[in-house]
Amino acid sequence: MKSSTPTQKPLIYRIFIGFLSFLLTLLLIWLLGFIARDIDRMEGPNYETIHKKFVDPNLNQQQEDRLKEKKLLEIQIRDQQEIQKVLRNSRETSQTTMTVLKEFSSLGTSGEVIISEELQKSLTENLNFFLTQQQEFRDAHQKVAEHSEKLRSIEADIRTGTETIERLSKPAIEEFNEAKKKDQYLRATLKLSFLIPLFIIASVWVYKKRGSPYRSIPFACLGATAWKVGAVIHEHFPSEIFKYIAIGVSLAITLAFLLKLINLVIAPKSAWLVKQYRDAYAKGKCPKCSTPILQGVGSPSLGILKGAITLVSNKGISKPEEEAAYTCPCCGQSLFEKCENCNKIRHTLLPYCKSCSVEVESKTETS
Repeated sequence: MKSSTPTQKPLIYRIFIGFLSFLLTLLLIWLLGFIARDIDRMEGPNYETIHKKFVDPNLNQQQEDRLKEKKLLEIQIRDQQEIQKVLRNSRETSQTTMTVLKEFSSLGTSGEVIISEELQKSLTENLNFFLTQQQEFRDAHQKVAEHSEKLRSIEADIRTGTETIERLSKPAIEEFNEAKKKDQYLRATLKLSFLIPLFIIASVWVYKKRGSPYRSIPFACLGATAWKVGAVIHEHFPSEIFKYIAIGVSLAITLAFLLKLINLVIAPKSAWLVKQYRDAYAKGKCPKCSTPILQGVGSPSLGILKGAITLVSNKGISKPEEEAAYTCPCCGQSLFEKCENCNKIRHTLLPYCKSCSVEVESKTETS
C-alpha cells in the first residue's frame, strides 16, 4: 500500500497561506490585547486617598490660599508699576511746561515781557498739577513697597508650607509606590493566568499538528500567545527581571533547536532522508559517501546520471550492460537491487520501485 507522501503545492499557494497565517497571528494578538486592556481598566491605588492619611487637608488648603494671595499681590504690584510709568511720563511733560513758564515769569520780573493773568494762572495750575502727580507717584511707590513686602512674606510662608507638605508626603509617596507595584504584579498575574494556559495549549497543539497540513493555524496561535506573554512581562516587571527572563527563554529556544538538529543528525526523519537520497541519485553520487556512481560494465542503465563516471574500454565508450545490482565501491552501500515484486532493478535507498511503483521499506540503517 502506498504511503501518503505530501505533494509540493504551487509557490503562490504557499505564499498566500503564509500571509494568511501571519494575518491570523496579528488578529489573535489584537484579540488578546482587548482582554488585557479590560484588566487594565481595573481601579488601581489612588494617591489622593493615601495622601490624606499623612497630610492634613487644611495644609493643602492654606497653601492654595497663599498661592492665590501671591498671584493677587503680583497683579497689584504690576498695576501700581504701570501707574508709576504713566505718572512718570506725565510728570516729565508737566516739568517741561513749568520750565517754559518759569522762563516767561523771569522775563516778566525783569520787565522785558509783560506777564498776563492767564499766563500766571497757567503757571500756578501747572505747578499744582505737578505737585499732585508727584504725590500720586509717591503713593504708588509706597503701595509697591508694601505689596512687595507682603509678597516676600507670603513667599516665605509658601516655602515653609511646601517643605512641610513634602516632609509629610514622603511616607505617602512610599506607600503609594508600594501599592502601585503590588497592583502591577496583580494585573500581570491576572493577564498571565489566562495567557500561559493558552500558550501551553497552543504548544501542545503545535506538537500534535506539526506534521499536519493545518499546522499553520496552531503555529499562529502559539506565536500570538508567546508575543503577548513577552509583552506582559516587559510591561509589568522591572527591566532587570525581564532581562533574565528574556535570556532564559532565548537559551531554552536555542537549546531546543540544537537538540532538534542533533537528533535529526543522529536519527534523521524519513522524509528528510528521502530528499537527501533523491538529490544524491540525481547528481549521480552515492548518498552515503558522495562517490560518483560508475556507469558501464556491471552498472545499472537507469538513465543519465548527472556527475556519474562512464567507464571507457580500449574500443571506446562501452555500452551499458543489462541492469544489475550495484554497490558503492567506496563505502559498500547497496545503491541498486532487484525489486522483490517485479524482479527489476530499483533504487535501494528510495521508497518506491520505478517499474512497479510498489513501496519497499529501506534496508539501510540510518547513521
